[in-house]
Amino acid sequence: MSIQLQRNRGRPTGSIASIHRVRRDYRFSQETLGHIAYGRTLKSNEIDETAFVEEAIVHYTAFLAGEVQVNQDVVRLQIQVSDLEHDLARTQQALRLVETRAKQPSQSVLPVRATLNKPIYQILVRHDPGACPSLPDGYDFLYTQKNEQPCPVHQAFAAACAIDQARRRIEVLKQVPGFTQIWLTKNGYGTPRDNWQHKEGIWQRMD
Repeated sequence: MSIQLQRNRGRPTGSIASIHRVRRDYRFSQETLGHIAYGRTLKSNEIDETAFVEEAIVHYTAFLAGEVQVNQDVVRLQIQVSDLEHDLARTQQALRLVETRAKQPSQSVLPVRATLNKPIYQILVRHDPGACPSLPDGYDFLYTQKNEQPCPVHQAFAAACAIDQARRRIEVLKQVPGFTQIWLTKNGYGTPRDNWQHKEGIWQRMD
């Protein structure tokens, strides 16, 4: 049930009491009234309820107009946390893939242990709108960023290997028709390296 905000009659008081006020009837929910009460305690109840609401409206309007800046340190830390979460998820996925291959009868234990000491490289690709291109043997779409516009991003390769081997894999993928961008990442879905884009009929390195 909504509750009508009660205002004191007579001469207004508060930090902006000298400003002429026009009486209007507003109805606030109990939750909103709770926010108002909590906000006033943060200001040690220095202003009355009406003055607090007025200051809150002024502050929010300035925020919408871009005059109030968000704490850049908080934004930067949020981005770093998001990147670390992506890196961790990609690394865990690649390690699971290596462990799965290690259990296959055709592979020995010694080579797999050796690869665990190498960095994990991932190859990501972007293709023209439409159906996904067919990948050559030894490649698979391990991860798909479905919400990417205008076309999904796919992870086509992930393994613990030397960078020269990963780059040879990129050269093979360049031969697949339909790809518009191919790039390499190390130990997770992080900063691109060896970033190639297909422009004007040729592959051009962008980094």
